[in-house]
Amino acid sequence: MPHLTGPSTSMTSMARFFGGVGYRFDRVDAVLGYRHLEWRFDDSPVFDDQNRSGPFAGVIFLF
Repeated sequence: MPHLTGPSTSMTSMARFFGGVGYRFDRVDAVLGYRHLEWRFDDSPVFDDQNRSGPFAGVIFLF
């Protein structure tokens, strides 16, 4: 896990979870998935612990 420190923050941990599936058509790639990001700060007066999660979709056109 990455560790980041600075003058106003003390981030103790960061977690990333990613799951997805993809399929390649003739000239198009498609992907669907879910991502979760989590940051934990210890004794920080500026930042609270953060969580971000949700689905995503992507399309790539091949030329």
